[in-house]
Amino acid sequence: MGDKDRQQRIEEIFSEARKLPESQLDSFLDAACGDDAELGAAVERLLAASAAEEAVRNENEIEAGIADRNLLFGIV
Repeated sequence: MGDKDRQQRIEEIFSEARKLPESQLDSFLDAACGDDAELGAAVERLLAASAAEEAVRNENEIEAGIADRNLLFGIV
């Protein structure tokens, strides 16, 4: 598999994996990646990065909501 094909395969697996509940991820990745441990590791790195990004985004939304509430109620 060429680099371009491999990257496309990683992106396809990642796209499907991120839609699944965490309880189904291991079995999905096993089926999708087979014996290709590097492929599975690449997808897992993307999933971890995506989860970290989402956590930061959620934290920023919470902080923005608190700031809005504070402005609304005159809390300094």
